Amino acid sequence: MIKNGSAVRNISAKICDDKIKKAKDYIKKAVDDYCVSNPGKPFSVRILFGGINKDWRGTALQPIFYYYDNLKLDYDIAANRAAKDVGWLLKAVLYDDKEHTYEEINGRTKSYIRIK
Repeated sequence: MIKNGSAVRNISAKICDDKIKKAKDYIKKAVDDYCVSNPGKPFSVRILFGGINKDWRGTALQPIFYYYDNLKLDYDIAANRAAKDVGWLLKAVLYDDKEHTYEEINGRTKSYIRIK
């Protein structure tokens, strides 16, 4: 559950439901791992899946990037659109989490913190 969070929406990439479920499961595991290792610290798509974690090859997030890459978009545009979709999936995962409560932090990039 997200306390004081804005609405959740569908991603723009047209990928099958099975791949979306796998991506959500992958995101959920990343969130749980991060929150256990960094209690009380905020996280975002950039923290979880950017920087040193920006190579999505071999992960459940790769089909999202491939969707945009197959549209023959510039690499940076495809990567940006994929990251936005992963952000929407992250929000959906947090919204659907029945075990934990998160707070949405609005700033330059949207981030979240597990509060319970």
